Amino acid sequence: MASPTASTATSSKTPLLAGRRLAPGIALAVAVAVAAMLGAPLVATVVPIPAMVIALLMGIALNGVASQKAFEPGLAWCVKKLLRIAIGLLGIRIALGAKTEIDDVASRSWWCSPWC
Repeated sequence: MASPTASTATSSKTPLLAGRRLAPGIALAVAVAVAAMLGAPLVATVVPIPAMVIALLMGIALNGVASQKAFEPGLAWCVKKLLRIAIGLLGIRIALGAKTEIDDVASRSWWCSPWC
């Protein structure tokens, strides 16, 4: 029968092993995002393309690299978890931006000032 200390030692290593398994794919995703953000101003001098489109094109170009077995777990985590978080934060940003824009317009409107 296994001792309780042996199972505790094994369970404490699990997050570390999961992190090591995810790290290559997450690092690749971060590298593409950073390169797209840094490259967007340079590309914008020639053609006004947003950083997201540049990242998409870089992802297509790096498909051969990204399809390697070492990158799969981390990229899958980015697609399933990180992308959902990012979309939620983007929705909050849009909602708050729309509210402040409406408040700004309402505060400058002559017809709204007595009622708003």
